[in-house]
Amino acid sequence: MNQLAHIFISYLVVDLIIPDAQQYLLPIILISLFMDIDHIPGYFKMFKMSKKKRKSLNMDQLNKLVRSGIQEPLGVLVMLIILGVLYLLGIRDPVVLIAAIIIPLHWLVDFLTVHTRPLLPFNNKLVVLFFDSMKQRIVSETAITTVTGILFLIAYF
Repeated sequence: MNQLAHIFISYLVVDLIIPDAQQYLLPIILISLFMDIDHIPGYFKMFKMSKKKRKSLNMDQLNKLVRSGIQEPLGVLVMLIILGVLYLLGIRDPVVLIAAIIIPLHWLVDFLTVHTRPLLPFNNKLVVLFFDSMKQRIVSETAITTVTGILFLIAYF
């Protein structure tokens, strides 16, 4: 899923749980974007490829290039354990709760909408539930981003 849709979805869910979500918009945005930071090295590799080579990449190759285990359940679990330890150590900042909401939510949205490897590192199998082709994915991401963007504007203002 694209980063803008992740931000909108994250804000909408956090707004349901935390009454003053508006004041945490920046942390919501940053945490939502942080979850996709592992894409950056893959994007640099792609930009170095010829256009022909980029177009020839199949979903499996593209996924391996831009997505790491950080975005799969084991990585999510490690991050949630770290947040849990912070909480147990007395860090009760709402941003910790926001991160604990957004991190698994980010994975769930990706699992439902894009190609993922939910059993990494134990199994490298690529799984897609919906939107198998790139065309389906573009149409679905456009629709989801538009709808969640409108809902975000309604909730925020």
